[in-house]
Parts: sequence; structure tokens; C-alpha cells
Amino acid sequence: MILAQTLALAVSPEELKVFVAAVTIVMLGVGVVKLLLPIAQGFGRRLAAKDGDVGVRRELDELRERVADLETREGRLLEVEERLDFAERWLSRGRERSLADSDTPPEALPVPR
Repeated sequence: MILAQTLALAVSPEELKVFVAAVTIVMLGVGVVKLLLPIAQGFGRRLAAKDGDVGVRRELDELRERVADLETREGRLLEVEERLDFAERWLSRGRERSLADSDTPPEALPVPR
């Protein structure tokens, strides 16, 4: 209480208004800085990332080459599958012919009516 009375006597109302305004301005400034600091840091990271674009582009080019290689292999795999299907059909046809040529007794013919 004595401190408040001493402060009241030493500071005029006009000086108190100026002091409160100055403290308010400083506090608002600190608040604005705290709000804008993350935005500024993000912007800085984005600018720094442009220098890192070379690494990202190199990796992207490597991935594109890998996809092209896989597409080529896919085409080759389809060709091998077609050849395998052809070989299976050809071998099964040969097996059917060999069974037809085998020495089996003829089947009974239907009796005419």
C-alpha cells in the first residue's frame, strides 16, 4: 500500500498513460512476433528447399527410369507368357495325336435300326 501511494505521488496521470501505452505496444509487438515467427520459419524452409530441389529431381529421375525399366520387363513377361501358352497348346496337341495313333481297340459302332 505504501508503494502504491509512493508510486502515485511520483508519477503523474499523463506519465502513467504513456507508460501503459508503451507496455501495451511492446506486448502487442511480442504477440505479433510470436504469431508471425512460425510463418516466417516456414517461408524460410521453403526457400531453403529450392536449393534441395536438385536432390529431389535426381530422385524423381531415378524413379522414372525404374518405372520405365519395370514397364519394359512387364512387356517381356507378357511375351514369355504367350510363348508358354503356345508351347502348352502344341505339346497337348501332340499328346492327343499320339493317343489317337495308339493301338487301341475300336469302339463299338451304333447298331443301325
